[in-house]
Amino acid sequence: LWWSHERHAAAERARAEVVAAAPGIVGDVLSYSVDTLDDDFARARGHLTGHFAGDFDRLTREQIAPAVRKEKVSSRAEVTSAAVVEAEPDRVVALLFVNQTTRSASLPDPKVDGSRIEATFTRVDGDWRIESLQPM
Repeated sequence: LWWSHERHAAAERARAEVVAAAPGIVGDVLSYSVDTLDDDFARARGHLTGHFAGDFDRLTREQIAPAVRKEKVSSRAEVTSAAVVEAEPDRVVALLFVNQTTRSASLPDPKVDGSRIEATFTRVDGDWRIESLQPM
């Protein structure tokens, strides 16, 4: 009974930590500018773990970076709301509502797109990192 109570309390702490941390983490991962692209992607990688980190590297190198440089894109992501779907002491699945504001050479006026994302966060060395991001 004691172990069950402690595990539940740890899961509740994890839930609160991820809801508080998700806006900064996801904002860092999904925001970039043509002027600071390499630094932006390096910052994003610091928030990732597991297979997702490798997938992110491949996707940004092969597809996103060339398109961003060609079209001179800047994009800023803002988590407007977060809700926890599932919580364990070291793993949390959250539903995030994200507004992404994008500008480019061909689209100088900002365009705002809203999306829903399911994100799985895993605690690594005391920090929350993204293990997966899935558009909904």
